[in-house]
Amino acid sequence: MEKIREPIYKIIWAGKDVTRDVSPYLIELRYTDNLHGKSDEIELVFEDRDSRWKSSWMPKKGDVVKVEIGIEDDSQRWLTCGSFTIDEIEFSGPPDTVSVKGQSTYVTEPLRQKKTTAWENTTLRQICQSIAKRNNLKPNLRINPDIKFKRIDQKDETDLAFVKNICEKYGYNAKIEQEQLIVSKPEELEKANAVAEIGRETSNIISFMFQHKAHEVYKACEVKYWDPVQKKEIKHIEKAEGVASGSVLKISERLENKQQAIERAKSALKNANKWECEADLTLSGNPYLVAGANVLVKGFGLLDGKYHIEEARHTISKSAGYQTAIKIRRI
Repeated sequence: MEKIREPIYKIIWAGKDVTRDVSPYLIELRYTDNLHGKSDEIELVFEDRDSRWKSSWMPKKGDVVKVEIGIEDDSQRWLTCGSFTIDEIEFSGPPDTVSVKGQSTYVTEPLRQKKTTAWENTTLRQICQSIAKRNNLKPNLRINPDIKFKRIDQKDETDLAFVKNICEKYGYNAKIEQEQLIVSKPEELEKANAVAEIGRETSNIISFMFQHKAHEVYKACEVKYWDPVQKKEIKHIEKAEGVASGSVLKISERLENKQQAIERAKSALKNANKWECEADLTLSGNPYLVAGANVLVKGFGLLDGKYHIEEARHTISKSAGYQTAIKIRRI
């Protein structure tokens, strides 16, 4: 069994390295790395028996905190969690504690403000570029094929929710990371090599739970939409790769053309079938396990295979040390 090493971390608060100052009071540090649509999150819980967090150390909403997590004596294994803006502070007791929560700094207030915009004669790429520009983000767009729209409406919806929903509808992931709006196909990430092998007998597995949902697998998707040019209802059927039996997923909604219907059907099948086999694993802390990475699972019989990490939660606590919990799905 792999030797468990002591975790190390860095906390930069408002530009100052406060790691040594706050370490005696830290009860738990939790970083949640999300793959799609949700912003990354941080939570820090401190002891406050002498009430310093209620006085001279009082946190402020809007403070920026940077966090890194690593493992002692292995300088190459550092996880840069990023920068977070504090948006929630809770004091509780007894015993007295303070919980400080923050979201990724790059998910700014303008991204969370609801807007109404009519997008006409445009494409998915152009929409993403415009949203990135008006939120001071760099577009990192791996969009192929691009989706054409005669008109699409953003109705009283935040930029973050709008771009997430439209990308998801046509088979793309969207995430704000560092200073970028990143849009890509899940299939691109799934092709990458595994960053770790998780073996039943060789890994430090603390707990596991697998779910197999064969009864919810779809063999095809049927999309119906009204074609205003031909003035009739059009039906398109997309078959799922590698699925011989199952139900047919049926969708009837407003679409403008066959390209949209094809990509919508592919996306619906992917989203419906991707959770056929999923798992929640908690392991000894591993900075390599991040959302979007792949792992090889071995030692669980027919559940073995290559899995994709949808969410990773890295936690350092006084009671349990460094642990990484991942939500994964089989590719």
